[in-house]
Amino acid sequence: MVEELAARVADDIADSPQMEAEVARVVDSPLLDEVVARMLESDDLWRLVDAIAKSEPVTEAISQQGIGFAGEVAEEVRERSRRGDARLESLARRMLRRTPRQHAPPPALEEPG
Repeated sequence: MVEELAARVADDIADSPQMEAEVARVVDSPLLDEVVARMLESDDLWRLVDAIAKSEPVTEAISQQGIGFAGEVAEEVRERSRRGDARLESLARRMLRRTPRQHAPPPALEEPG
């Protein structure tokens, strides 16, 4: 009962215009700049950043992003290669005075996803 009342009072305070004004004052004051500067100088902060960067969820997310990007690059290279091959074949056929190919080249194989 007391905990519920304390939680409601805390919520009312947090949602009040006075609290919003105080937070805005702190954010706009040099105090926040000083806190950030001290944090950036702190070895503890950089240990925390290092621990987060090495954490399994972060490294896994980076790996997945890298795999996705590599797939996009590979697809772009394949498409450019196909277009280049088609242009070279067309040029060779014109030089040899042969008729253009009547059928399209076979479609690219889809990669398992």
